[in-house]
Amino acid sequence: MHRDPHLRRLSSDHHHALVLARVARRGAESGEVVGTWRTTRQDFAAHIEPHMRIEEELLVPALKAAGRADLAAQIVEDHGVLRGLVAIAEASPVVMTRFADELDRHVRYEERDVFPVAQQVVPMHELEAIDAASARPYARATDPPWR
Repeated sequence: MHRDPHLRRLSSDHHHALVLARVARRGAESGEVVGTWRTTRQDFAAHIEPHMRIEEELLVPALKAAGRADLAAQIVEDHGVLRGLVAIAEASPVVMTRFADELDRHVRYEERDVFPVAQQVVPMHELEAIDAASARPYARATDPPWR
């Protein structure tokens, strides 16, 4: 199934998130822990956090209203796990690898499970609102430096 055009910006963000996960994983494996973790945390705050806020403010309520509270709950739970991991200031290969694994798993969950359902059950006006929010400058100030 092709991605609805109103969800393409969020899907594009997911590509960037997968790159960030790979950077964190490589940093953990190579021993470049401190600098990589600092950059990962900064990039998460600048690029992933705004994406998650859009999902929580617009997509999650739309999914709940469409009878898919199960999908909405998993999104919120995953975001909490990711925020908890990135809040850990001390760099360690274990934390970085777990963060990479969780981010990768979450992105794939949304792409494979959430978005195909959302584009079928979420009303068009809500998809349009998600698209508009995804285009705001605060969500896309610059391309991520790890791109």
